[in-house]
Amino acid sequence: TFPEDGPRVNVFLTNALEPAHAINPGLEFEAPMLAHEAAAANRVKEQLAATVVVGNPPYSGDSGNQGDWITKLMRTRLADGADSFFRFNDADLGERNPKWVNNDYVKFIRLAQSRLATLGTGVLGYITSNSYLESPTFRGVRQSLLHTYPQLSIVDLHGNANKGEIAGGDENVFEIKEGVAIAIGSLIPGMAQRVEHADLSGPRQSKYDTLLAKGLGLLKPFAPMGDKLQLTRSDALGLSEYETGWPLPTISPVNSVGIVTARDALCIHFTEKQAWDTVRDFAKRNPEDAREAYALGDDARDWQVELAQDDVKASGPARKHLEPILYRPFDIRQTYYTGQTRGFLCMPRPEVMRHMLAGENCALSLVRSTEIVGGYEHVFASNLLTTHHTVSIKEVNYHFPLWLYRNDVLSANFAPSFIANLQSALDLNASDFRPEDPTAPLHAEKIFHYLYAVLHSPAYRQRYAAFLRTDFPRIPIPGSRAVFDALASLGAQLVQWHLLEHPDAAKIAAGSTRPAGAVAWFGTDFSLQKVGEKGKSLADVSGDVGKVLVNATSGFANVHLGVWQHTIGGYQVLHKWLDDRRKAGRSLSPDDITHWLRVYAALQATQKLMLQVDEAIETHGGWPGAFSQNHPPPDAATLAGEQMAQKAQLKAQKKTAKVSKSIASSS
Repeated sequence: TFPEDGPRVNVFLTNALEPAHAINPGLEFEAPMLAHEAAAANRVKEQLAATVVVGNPPYSGDSGNQGDWITKLMRTRLADGADSFFRFNDADLGERNPKWVNNDYVKFIRLAQSRLATLGTGVLGYITSNSYLESPTFRGVRQSLLHTYPQLSIVDLHGNANKGEIAGGDENVFEIKEGVAIAIGSLIPGMAQRVEHADLSGPRQSKYDTLLAKGLGLLKPFAPMGDKLQLTRSDALGLSEYETGWPLPTISPVNSVGIVTARDALCIHFTEKQAWDTVRDFAKRNPEDAREAYALGDDARDWQVELAQDDVKASGPARKHLEPILYRPFDIRQTYYTGQTRGFLCMPRPEVMRHMLAGENCALSLVRSTEIVGGYEHVFASNLLTTHHTVSIKEVNYHFPLWLYRNDVLSANFAPSFIANLQSALDLNASDFRPEDPTAPLHAEKIFHYLYAVLHSPAYRQRYAAFLRTDFPRIPIPGSRAVFDALASLGAQLVQWHLLEHPDAAKIAAGSTRPAGAVAWFGTDFSLQKVGEKGKSLADVSGDVGKVLVNATSGFANVHLGVWQHTIGGYQVLHKWLDDRRKAGRSLSPDDITHWLRVYAALQATQKLMLQVDEAIETHGGWPGAFSQNHPPPDAATLAGEQMAQKAQLKAQKKTAKVSKSIASSS
């Protein structure tokens, strides 16, 4: 016990992310002990020159600490010149949604960094989430810390259940799902720059024992990886090779996250009639009645019942706003699309999705990073609107349209520098690129198909698995016309199958005669009471072929296990499509059966074409020999200049279009 008249323990009850502030006079009267504690904490915040900062700060992505003081500290250059966590290489991050940098643990890292940078000496010792070590969103955090601490030591303790690490026997050192890491930053004047790193995986007790036995002896010299300064170990040679490829957002600058409805059950429907009936009924109800009838829950900042109703009423409602949307792979549904942000749809992404509605188009839907267990499989083609989870069960999806419709001018969504490098690598002239001419040596769809083929190469996915997990995929420039043409041809077939536009898909129909041994429907009961067996397995399996039963007497026969288990972005496609309709209480129509059989054929063809992609690459030199190592992506300054030129060109196009309309109206 502590003696009553002895010195107090210098631990203070306060929020360290808030500055010293005046104490409410009423507090001194109502709770003098709390007032005394607040005054003592204020003195510490104002006067203490702490040179050692240790802790295990809270992790909260949805931070409640939004005060002006800490917000400014996160975005202000420090006394030692360390830049904001929201800047990288002297420029803003350019992230559409950098909110994860505002995680509470990152704010505590910034608080300690600021204190030590002001003093010019000290030591930081934190155990926190390890998300800042690798994610591209945190590249500003990493660069700033490397500036402040001449010696930075990282022990990555892994244990991330969200990324499937525990499936391999790894355990978290805490009872949490998020991976953790220890960071020790040393700031001593004149200290030589040194970064050290260690990885610890395995059972929890083993990690404890190793840390106690070896301590800092675990650490080995380390160089931050790649152009984003990642603090995770990776194949340096492989990274150098991979970074000669072009990041997809650099290739196709116009892109965005997919549509966020915020209320899928209200906004997404199986049929046009369901969507239309729902929209009309929703709009005419009293707001609270609508909330209860459609189980909408409480309003959020970006989606509110009354705002959604106002949007529907302002637009009609009118049938012309009903649009098909690719909800999941091969699963086309219906929504009501006005393009109004924070309206019926929470985030309709009109700046990108309008290009899908203006005319014929095709788009890549894929993810920036992956968390689910398994390899890279998070890419799909769509000629429709897409959502932010179309192609991935967990990660946010992005939408990259091929064509841009601006002021009656059609253009391909490819950066001029990318086209120039492609022409150089393929020994083509500027006149050889004719975006809309399918007979040209280089045209927009051919490039799109080439990109799609590369993304479906099993060898590409395996070779660059570590890098595909952390950021947008990079696409290598082809090393020859031969490999470009071969991959573009295979990519075209993949796109046809994924849009179900391949001629062989059109030949498949429910009730038609199927070749011997081909997958086919059997039975006369079309009710969906089950989908497959327990664990999503097949029934009556013989070898690798079985049946998918949807009830006691009916289903699909001659189903190959490998096709049945095919996944895209974590979705077991054939099971998911049927099970979503079972959960909705639907039965199968002849059109539904036809569609499922075509999807089966598309997945079967996909598996064969993916192998052919690898064969084509091997034929033309393999990895990385089939691709150019001499056409790297532009640096940040070049890219910024190109984007400014494109904006100026767009502005000039708008001006020309306005003048043309004025002349037309006057005549």
